[in-house]
Amino acid sequence: MVQAQPSLLTKKIKAQPLQGKHDELQRNHEALWNTAHYLDQIVEEDQNEILTRRTKARSCVSATNEEDQSEVMRLHHERGRPKRGHASPPRTRKTKARAKYASEGDDQLSKLNSYTDCIERRLKSEEAKATEFEAHLGDLQGRNDKLTEHNEDLEDRLITKEIKAQAFKAESLQTLRNVIVEVQTECRLCDTWSDSKKCWKSEAIRSRSQEAVDLFEIGAGNQQARVQKWILMNSSSHKRSKLKPYRLSTTSFNAITKLHEKLFTTSTRWWSKTKEAPWRTVHYLDEMVEQDQRSSMKTVHYLDEMWSKTKEALEQDQSEVMRLRQGVVYLKKIWESYEQQ
Repeated sequence: MVQAQPSLLTKKIKAQPLQGKHDELQRNHEALWNTAHYLDQIVEEDQNEILTRRTKARSCVSATNEEDQSEVMRLHHERGRPKRGHASPPRTRKTKARAKYASEGDDQLSKLNSYTDCIERRLKSEEAKATEFEAHLGDLQGRNDKLTEHNEDLEDRLITKEIKAQAFKAESLQTLRNVIVEVQTECRLCDTWSDSKKCWKSEAIRSRSQEAVDLFEIGAGNQQARVQKWILMNSSSHKRSKLKPYRLSTTSFNAITKLHEKLFTTSTRWWSKTKEAPWRTVHYLDEMVEQDQRSSMKTVHYLDEMWSKTKEALEQDQSEVMRLRQGVVYLKKIWESYEQQ
C-alpha cells in the first residue's frame, strides 16, 4: 500500500479564537453589573432619605395646621363669629414661609423621584442589552466552533483524496507496466503468430523492455518518431548479436502506433485529472479560509463597536449619577435652610 507523503498544502486550518475578546467582554459586563448595583444602593438610600424627610415635613405641616386651627378657634372665640368673606383669619408670615418651603420640598421630591425612575429604566434597558449581547456572543462562539469542525473535516477530506490519488497513480503505473510487458512478451511485431519462446525476436524485445516502459511513460512529442526510434534500437541490438535485421510490416507498425496513442491518451487524461483535482481542492480550501478570516474580522469589528456603545452608555450613567448626587446635595441644603428658619 502506498503511503501518503506529507504535503505543504495540507496545513492546519484554524479559525481565529475569540477567547481573549470574550474575557474582556465578560470583565466589562461584570464592571457594568457592579455599577448598576452601586446605583441601586444610591437610589435606595435616596428613597429612604426622601421618605424620612417627607414624614418630617408632613409632621411639621400637621403641627402647623393644628397651631393655626387653635389660633383660629381662639380668635373666633374672642371676636365672635367672623363676617362674611372672612371665614378664616389671614395667614401670618411664618405660615406663608412654611407653606412655601413645603411646596418647594414637594417639587424637589417629585424631581428626585423622576430622576430615580429614569435611572431605573436606563439600568433595566442596559441589563437587557447586556443579556442580549451575551446571547449573541454565545451564538458567535457556536458558529466559530462549527467553522473549526468544518475546517478539520475539509483537511481530513484533502488528506484522503491525496492518499487515493497517490494509490491510483501507483496502481495505474503498475497496470501500464504490466500491459507493456504483456504486449512485448507476446512478440507480435512480425506477422507470425508463433509461440513467444520459439520466436527469434522475443529475446531482443525483452532486452529493450525498460526503454519501452520509459517511452510510454513519457507520453509527449511525436509518437511515431518515438516508436520508430524504439524499433531502430531493437534492430541495432540484432545487428550486434549478428542476427538478420528485420523490418516491420505496415499492419504491425500501425497496430503499435494505435496502441501507443491509446496508452498515451489514457495516461494524459489521468495525469490531467490527478494534477487538477488537488489544486482545485486547495483553491477551495483557500477560499474557505479567506471567508472564515473575513467573517472573524467582521465579528471582531462588531464586538469592538458593541463595546464602544456599552462604554458610552456607562459614561452617561456615571454622569447621570453625578447629577443625581448634585440634586441630593441641593435638596439637603434646602432642608437645612428650612430647619434653620
